[in-house]
Amino acid sequence: MEYDPFSRAMFPVGVHTQDLYHKLRKRTLPIEIYYPTTDEFMGQDLMKEKKDTYALLSGEIATQDAVRDAKIREGRFPLILYSHGFGLHRRIIPNFYTHLASHGFVVVSIDHTGNTTMDIMSYDNNSDEEKEAFAVKSFFD
Repeated sequence: MEYDPFSRAMFPVGVHTQDLYHKLRKRTLPIEIYYPTTDEFMGQDLMKEKKDTYALLSGEIATQDAVRDAKIREGRFPLILYSHGFGLHRRIIPNFYTHLASHGFVVVSIDHTGNTTMDIMSYDNNSDEEKEAFAVKSFFD
């Protein structure tokens, strides 16, 4: 069998959202988990009516090639933790996450609460001092 890393692989893909809470820091971190799902979902992750949807900042609805909360495939799979850059979002490249999951990886993509696109946009009308304080806090978070 010839391997092509740019082609989607054999596993159907599931996606699950979960919030992690850190008690000491009183901070919630939303995560997306992309994973190989069972054969009963074969092809459903590519069907328009079964694909997962989520809202963009503009209010438009986006889709990703995964079935929301699909059954988890049994077995051991390598884990990839994806950390977005400054001011981005955990769903910045869902095509990449679903592609990796189709190849048998579990991908966890985390929002850096206080440092996402939405957080940065909320500081647009703040003073320079407030923006600087935000940047310092964001760096330490």
